[in-house]
Amino acid sequence: MRNPPTAIVNALAAAPQRGIIERDFVAFTVRDSEGAPVTFGFWAGREAIALDVPNAAGGTDIARSYTGDGALIAIGAIKLTSTLTVQRTNVTLSATAPRVLDMLNGHDMRLAPAEIHRALYDPATRELVAAPELHFAGEVNAAPRETAAAGGESTITVTLVSDTRQLTRSNPAKRSDAFLAARSGDRFYRYVNAVANRDIYWGKRNEPQAPFTPSCRSAPPAWLALAAGTNR
Repeated sequence: MRNPPTAIVNALAAAPQRGIIERDFVAFTVRDSEGAPVTFGFWAGREAIALDVPNAAGGTDIARSYTGDGALIAIGAIKLTSTLTVQRTNVTLSATAPRVLDMLNGHDMRLAPAEIHRALYDPATRELVAAPELHFAGEVNAAPRETAAAGGESTITVTLVSDTRQLTRSNPAKRSDAFLAARSGDRFYRYVNAVANRDIYWGKRNEPQAPFTPSCRSAPPAWLALAAGTNR
């Protein structure tokens, strides 16, 4: 459950009369040629802007720079739910913006962490109502480039999936001695293959048991005599 600041609650309550301005900020943490993380930020404004935003991993806020000048074209709808279902959204970027091309062509975007923060501005003062709130956290699922026809605008639609997809991944660990031995010499399963084919005896000897045959020298039980018709 979210607990937004009082300033945001009051601004939203007054929005039907005073109005409100929403701005979204998206950031991708990609990897350079040496595997080091590099963060690219974009927003729909004209100029570059620096903001302190909440860290999706928790802890203190982090300072980020966001590029404007038409780099960010649109962000798709984001469902706000209380369940653990995997959410998806699209981020449309300009395929001609230099900063976008640097991220796409000069870095590795595969499964790059992505965050979307939403900020509210006062329509009268054009000032931030409060610090931006985390609106979406996930990773890049695809980033195809769409080349427009002559006179059109080429775009890049980045598909994002929420972090809850991590819960759908299976554990690759195997129940075997070889797998655990690779983990610091763990030999917990050293006998697992042999035990699987071994018979386990509980409460009896490990030897064949003779079948039960009633003795002819003893009188038959009453139920056996009744079944044979001897008690008539």
